[in-house]
Amino acid sequence: MTRSIESILVAVLVALSLFSAPDARAGELDAAALAASVADRYASLSAYALDFVQTSYWSLADSTVSTSGTLRVERPGRIAVSYGTGGRIVIVGDSLKAYAPESRQFFVARVDTTSSVIDPARLLRSYRTDPETPVLPPQDDPRFGGPPPEGAVTLALLPRDPLAEPSRLVVRVAPASLRVLAILAVAAGGDWTRYDIVDERPVNDHPQGAFALRRPEGAELVTGMPFGGF
Repeated sequence: MTRSIESILVAVLVALSLFSAPDARAGELDAAALAASVADRYASLSAYALDFVQTSYWSLADSTVSTSGTLRVERPGRIAVSYGTGGRIVIVGDSLKAYAPESRQFFVARVDTTSSVIDPARLLRSYRTDPETPVLPPQDDPRFGGPPPEGAVTLALLPRDPLAEPSRLVVRVAPASLRVLAILAVAAGGDWTRYDIVDERPVNDHPQGAFALRRPEGAELVTGMPFGGF
């Protein structure tokens, strides 16, 4: 579960920040301009929710696991992720709380409020388009589970910090609808996580308690994030 918590905050937030795209054909697409306009759009949104299906592959065990979830964002500084398995992550300001039901662990940590992982727009700006292949051809990548829909554009992004993870992002965008269809986050070691976007919507009010998380009775309290933080 801790791997899922790390990957969702590093990678799925990128999917949130990639909903807007200039109206251009793939061959004419300015990928850097697309990324900048997308970041600007998400920086202007005050509240939204995203439903996703997360598929993760671990090379060491040669295994793949899928789960569904919802990510909610409300400015300033409130983020919540809930998984179908019962796991949750809540960030309010610089306070992070997370619950992993499989291990019955409740994590409490402080996060840097200037970190790109807090804000999808900042996260996107911490990546740059791949200078060699900023726009990938519409070919079938088996990690996506199928070929891209007609008209989709596939962007390749690299971290500005060469040591950052994930080491590569591949994002499928539908320019006509200004939506992201899927995002593939690839780690340097070969592990990868794919996020298929099921639904996205602006919200006026999130459900009551969406940004509150209390330690369940009997759950082990863990201070800090054992997988390296955010």
